Amino acid sequence: HEPMVGFALQNHGFDIVSLPPVLVVQQANGFPRLCESVAIWFCIFTDKSLIEIGNSLAAPGLVLATYALARARSRDAVACMGWGAAVLLMPAMYSQLRTSLIDVQVAFFLVAALHFATRPVVGPREAAFGTLCLVLLLGSKGTALVWAPPLAVVMYARLLLQAEKGRRRAALAVVLGGAFA
Repeated sequence: HEPMVGFALQNHGFDIVSLPPVLVVQQANGFPRLCESVAIWFCIFTDKSLIEIGNSLAAPGLVLATYALARARSRDAVACMGWGAAVLLMPAMYSQLRTSLIDVQVAFFLVAALHFATRPVVGPREAAFGTLCLVLLLGSKGTALVWAPPLAVVMYARLLLQAEKGRRRAALAVVLGGAFA
C-alpha cells in the first residue's frame, strides 16, 4: 500500500505505473484506492510518518459498529461493549494499527454495512447508510466484490418487503440509487 501512496504523490494522482511483470508488484496498479487516499492526505499535509494513521482513525468506528451490531441482538450492553473491544484487540487487527495495511478500515465498512442491512426494520434511511458503507467497502478492497453484492441483495430485499405503502417510492429510490452507485 505504501508504493501506491508514493507513486500517487510522485505522479500527482493515481495512474498506471510501469512496474516489473511480477504479480505482487503489479497489485499496486489494480487495487481499489479509497483507503490509500486517506493516507495520501496525511502524507501531503504532514510527512510519511502519518501514512499509517488510517487504521487508527477507523478503529473507533469499528468498535462502535461492532457494538451496534451486537447490541441489536443482545440486551447485555456490557457484553456488547466487550465484543467491540474484542474485535479491535484481536492480534490480526491490533497489529495492523501500526501498518499501512487497510484491513481495519475495510472491517469498519463491512461491519457497519452488516449492522444497517440486518437491522430489525430496514427503512430508507438504514438502506441509504448501508449503501454508503457498501460503496466505501467496494472502493477499499477488491475482495469486496464477493461480500457486497449478497449483502446488498439482502438489504434491498428487506427494504422493499418492509416498505410501508407511503414509503415505497423512497425505498425504490434508495435501491435504484444504490444500483447506480
